[in-house]
Amino acid sequence: MKEQNHSKTILVIDDDAPTLKLISTALSNSGFKVLEASCGYEGISTLADNPVDLVITDWKMPNMSGLNLLQNIREKQELRHLPVLMVSASESPAAIERAYELGIYSWLKKPFGFKILVSVINDALKEN
Repeated sequence: MKEQNHSKTILVIDDDAPTLKLISTALSNSGFKVLEASCGYEGISTLADNPVDLVITDWKMPNMSGLNLLQNIREKQELRHLPVLMVSASESPAAIERAYELGIYSWLKKPFGFKILVSVINDALKEN
């Protein structure tokens, strides 16, 4: 699998440091190049400075929620195509519906298996 993914860069944004490290390590071990951000504002800055193939963001973060981050991404012409995966422990149907309206690729409920995560990522990358 590493050969397939080695040129793909994923930005992982989560305010929970252990979760951020766990996702990043799993993706690195699956052959992806991983960039990390601990908040939405840091994520926006990272996107401005680096080419990224996919974003994984937490829903609930202080200062800038995953939804606000998603809105910011969709407002930028050069980032509109970017697949975004939302991860959250929340199962609020209204929140999930709003995220899909704004164009997320998929919503994964925490905790999730990393085989499932990598499978969803690979599907999203094939479509773009």
